Amino acid sequence: MNNIPVFTTQYGVASLILEEIPYKKTAYITIQATQSPEGLLKEAVEFCKACGAQVILAKGHEFLSKYPHHCTIVKMCSLKLPRSAAKRIPVTQDRLKLWQEIYNDKMAKVDNAAYMTDRKAQQMLRDEDGYFVYRDQELLGIGRASADEITVVVSCQKGAGEQVVLAMGEALTGDRVCVHVASTNTSAIRLYTRLGFAKMEEVSRWYRVG
Repeated sequence: MNNIPVFTTQYGVASLILEEIPYKKTAYITIQATQSPEGLLKEAVEFCKACGAQVILAKGHEFLSKYPHHCTIVKMCSLKLPRSAAKRIPVTQDRLKLWQEIYNDKMAKVDNAAYMTDRKAQQMLRDEDGYFVYRDQELLGIGRASADEITVVVSCQKGAGEQVVLAMGEALTGDRVCVHVASTNTSAIRLYTRLGFAKMEEVSRWYRVG
């Protein structure tokens, strides 16, 4: 299912993320510009429901605060991380499906974590920013990282999250290490805080509107 970057009605403009509907029955609405947020939201929600969405989340306007808060995405950063005892192995075509399956299984219940489609998996392969993390031939987890941001951390072993984060940090080339994490992902926030990450800003606030 295709996204709609510009969803225009008489009430304003929004962006609709619909590609999660076939997998997680979830749609995302970002209000871009409106003089009537109530009217725009109603039409956007009705469109998402018609596409099969059972959960509809929205951001982008103070009007949304009347709805139940779903989660807040926060940016956390650290200037320096310790070296990892684990080893990063880049994802290759023959192991791409395994990475994709691990990601979708582990991230299924994480708020606002996007489903990894085949198209997205192939894009990750082209970007060369996906990794397996091993220690003594044992798979600890998977991750993605580039520039100054770790975009995916998934642990495959209990207690292995720290080594996965540290290994992903060594893949970066920036002066600091940043992550985006949902406020409801308390275990990840505890891990990042323990490693010296600090909250820098609130990136987005999502509300459950359908």
